[in-house]
Amino acid sequence: MSPLAKNILKALALMSVAFVGWIFWSFNTCALDLGDGDRVMQEELKRAGLDAKFLSPGKFSDGSCTVSYSYRGGGQELDYVVLDDPLHGPKLTLWDHARDASGELP
Repeated sequence: MSPLAKNILKALALMSVAFVGWIFWSFNTCALDLGDGDRVMQEELKRAGLDAKFLSPGKFSDGSCTVSYSYRGGGQELDYVVLDDPLHGPKLTLWDHARDASGELP
């Protein structure tokens, strides 16, 4: 094998190791912070027509890379969690305590 081919193979092997390391690092770090959670929640409140005065301050959990919120008021009892999705950005989940297990209002 020529010296050029050996150098190319070494470079490809090094790049492969670096790429795997980068993938591991990116999936084991949290890109989400409290500011991101607050931004997502403000957009949700506006979209849903909810009053921000009934929203609890966000609670950031570094271990699970989430920010949780409670909304209590105006006849609503909602729990929100903003979580980090490394491929798509912050994702919002919702639990509406007024709905039954089928998702229907009583």
